[in-house]
Amino acid sequence: YLEVLERNPGAWRGSKPLAQWRVRAASTPLGEYVNGRFYRGILTGLNEAFVIDGATRKHLIVEHPSSEDVIKPFLRGRDVKRWRIEPQDQWLIFVPWHFPLQEDSSIVGASLKAEREFRKRYPAIYAYLHGFKAELSARNKSETGVHYEWYALQRWGAEFWREFAQPKIVVPAIAERPQFAADWKGFYSNNKTTIFVPPSVEFALAVANSSVACWVAQQTFATKQGGFFDFEPRYSSTIPVPTLTPAQVQLVECLVRIILVLNQAPTDAQASHQTAYFEQLVNGLMYEAFFADELHAQSIFLFKFVEQAKLPDLHAIPKTRRLGVAQEAFEQIYDLNHPIRSCLFSLRALEIVRIIEGDE
Repeated sequence: YLEVLERNPGAWRGSKPLAQWRVRAASTPLGEYVNGRFYRGILTGLNEAFVIDGATRKHLIVEHPSSEDVIKPFLRGRDVKRWRIEPQDQWLIFVPWHFPLQEDSSIVGASLKAEREFRKRYPAIYAYLHGFKAELSARNKSETGVHYEWYALQRWGAEFWREFAQPKIVVPAIAERPQFAADWKGFYSNNKTTIFVPPSVEFALAVANSSVACWVAQQTFATKQGGFFDFEPRYSSTIPVPTLTPAQVQLVECLVRIILVLNQAPTDAQASHQTAYFEQLVNGLMYEAFFADELHAQSIFLFKFVEQAKLPDLHAIPKTRRLGVAQEAFEQIYDLNHPIRSCLFSLRALEIVRIIEGDE
């Protein structure tokens, strides 16, 4: 492809493989962008025992205060929507192998010593799980009671479990399109999710939810029945992240903060329209990042016009005012005479955009 492009820079036109090469050549895989900090969620082996509701959590903490230390806020794949998470008052009893002595490297295999300490330090949690002992012991017979104790999670993320507490983005393992959401509250999540811990949550979210990312998924990810795609780590880690200047990254972050605030508003036609417009703008910035020559040849300079618009950074705005400020920003750049709106209209005519969005 490189030789073809060198001989004829316009040769990619109408060619999905060459367009894909252009994207890859101008980017870094998401897995590299996050410095390898991407993971699959936790496999309990028996959700009925380890996943509890808020009422059960409160009861266990009342029984013994130590319970609070091991009960973590929890997400399932179905709780992760595009741009936002929708927690359902689910909580995970987080019990690693050899708990509470998981840091003791001398313990190899199921440990009665660890179980005694567990019963002593966390009596309410121990008693609760003991009610499921038969079912827990019946899990993978080659491992349960051999490699780990009957009360431990089947796969607890031994090498990365602390990453769940970090600001991150999360995506369902199976989805029709990129459906990434931000999590700043330290949710743990199940094995039907993939998490990434990026340098910038907002920028990673913009890239991962973009039309370019969706197109790459359609071209290269494994497919599932019903038109779904596999967003497990081995696939989602390949999403291309464009190389931008720090100033450009800040512009993208600013727009994503607006999208996130609008997504928290009560759903109605106006809010959906405003969110869609800012998503369109973020997609435009991604197109300019990957295909600057094509956009600039048509006088489409979205980064420049977004910078000139001086949109508010919602981080600096009190929470009670953020929605109103976000809506004012929409009115500003949705004006018929605003250059951003004109650029977004012109963007639709570009061949590369039509290829990626499935219009050709």
